[in-house]
Amino acid sequence: MPLSRNQKRKQQKAVERRKAIQRLQRQSQRPSLNVVQNWPWHRLMINAGWKDPMQLTQIFMARRGPGGWYAIGTFLLDRACLGVKNAFGRITDEAEYLTVWHHISQTDRFVETNPDLVAKLVRESIRYADKLGFRPNPDLPQALAVLGPANPDACPEDIPMGGPEGKPFFIAGPYDNVAKILAKLEAAVGRGHFHYLLPASPDIMAEVEDED
Repeated sequence: MPLSRNQKRKQQKAVERRKAIQRLQRQSQRPSLNVVQNWPWHRLMINAGWKDPMQLTQIFMARRGPGGWYAIGTFLLDRACLGVKNAFGRITDEAEYLTVWHHISQTDRFVETNPDLVAKLVRESIRYADKLGFRPNPDLPQALAVLGPANPDACPEDIPMGGPEGKPFFIAGPYDNVAKILAKLEAAVGRGHFHYLLPASPDIMAEVEDED
């Protein structure tokens, strides 16, 4: 005997409740980031043009743990000026890991890298930006937890910083507080000792003129 519309509705709600309970149970089993440094590397990638400090350095990290969990993390480094511009780290399931990697891998061409190089890039970015008055993204600790133990001093690569002639070069992004950043640069190195590139936006230009 076929189910009535009301019975089908009740059956569907029961299925949805079971799925919701299963999701909650799964979330309660999610490991914490402080255990992932012992998980093996699944993917550690950097954009192919990373040696040019005028390009943003993108790093994607993924470790695979027990129970189908992944620890994923990213660094977005502005080695010409702002340092660690963005960072995150978290535990995900395979579906979210694949979604994040697919999205990031569409933005540039990536090659494999190693933890020591990543650690050196992050360290030098922090040091350079700190001299200019810029602090790293507040989610840096989570990303570093995914990176885990690494020895930046073991990396032989030279890490160029800054723009032409080693001077800071600020390229404004859509979410940057341009006036504040320019003011910090002027205080740190003095007018004429840094370069900047702004989008052709009336709002941005108004901010800069107000600051002057």
